[in-house]
Amino acid sequence: MATLIKIPSETFRKLDIPGEKVSGKMYVAIVNIKDVPHALEEWRTVNPREVNLSSGVSKQIRKTLDEKPQEFIFRNRGITVIASRVEYDNRVNEIRVEFEDKSSNGVLDGGHTLMNILQYIENTQDPAEAYVRIEFLEGIKNIDDAVDIVDARNRSTAVKVAAFENLLGHFDPLKAALSKQPYAEKIAYKENELSEDETRKEVPIEEILAYVLCFDAEDFDHNNHPVIAYSGKATVVKYYEKNVEQMKKYFALAPEILQLKDAIYVDIPQIWNENGNNGEGGRMGRVRGVKMVTEKTLPFSGKKTRHSLPSGFIFPALAAFRALVKVVDGKAQWRDDPMRVYESLKTDLVKRVVESAIRDGNPNDTGKNVDLWGVCYSMVEREVLVRKL
Repeated sequence: MATLIKIPSETFRKLDIPGEKVSGKMYVAIVNIKDVPHALEEWRTVNPREVNLSSGVSKQIRKTLDEKPQEFIFRNRGITVIASRVEYDNRVNEIRVEFEDKSSNGVLDGGHTLMNILQYIENTQDPAEAYVRIEFLEGIKNIDDAVDIVDARNRSTAVKVAAFENLLGHFDPLKAALSKQPYAEKIAYKENELSEDETRKEVPIEEILAYVLCFDAEDFDHNNHPVIAYSGKATVVKYYEKNVEQMKKYFALAPEILQLKDAIYVDIPQIWNENGNNGEGGRMGRVRGVKMVTEKTLPFSGKKTRHSLPSGFIFPALAAFRALVKVVDGKAQWRDDPMRVYESLKTDLVKRVVESAIRDGNPNDTGKNVDLWGVCYSMVEREVLVRKL
């Protein structure tokens, strides 16, 4: 069922596209900020960036509204809306905008502008006369085309690629796999995404993707390890962008992967302090890159630790359990419960990681130490053979 939103405007025109060889149409309007409808707030799903009202962008928007409202039309790039139908009634100077599907219709760009205008109008007793430019795109029915438009429009502002992948629905299998987990609502699939209590979600989707990438058993084996998972968020997201369909099959393993990651994080300092230095006990707090904290709560298990560890210590150990993954009929599955196998290997595995970290002398070098990745993987691979999995 279509939703109709009416917007008063005395300035509205269609932008003619030479040749008329494109299916979409473009319109532009100048709208008094007092006439910007609150109903647009419900149509922001298509925008890959969540609004952060405390950001520097928001502060600049409000400053212009407060101090130089007459210049707002020039200082702000406005709002871009994609709709199924746009008409202008010149008898009453009113734009009539029809929306049909929130996955492809709505506010494509300018979410910060929209929300700050609405907040300003709501909280200001006597709002100044100010105007905003609204561009309307009509007839862009394909979600892929809509995402391409947003992508192109936002390259200058570095909107994360992962947000576009989310917009395309590529993370839906991951959301389904994690839907029953207590930390599901902590994961930010959009930039600046907030929880219901208005706090920023603590786990960026790129972090989840990096952990899952460690278990790609098709592109990586005992001779080739997914060190790119540690290399950086941009590298991880680009890998997913190029291998979307392949990576989707591994999302089903995410709950166990994240449980294992937290277990490794907690166990590294505990095991080293108890069994390091040839069983005499080590001092994890003295290993370079490790920081002592009052208390750190891990996001996926809720377990607590007093050690803050470099991610370079975690990835080689976590990725080792890729040896437990097999792909059957296009679906990734475990050969055995990864936590059960981990329990039998964790002491030796931790010793290998920390001993390497001490030798490397640099956490970043440890994270990129291909030999360490290989040693850890071989330990799990050998266990697979012993158990005849």
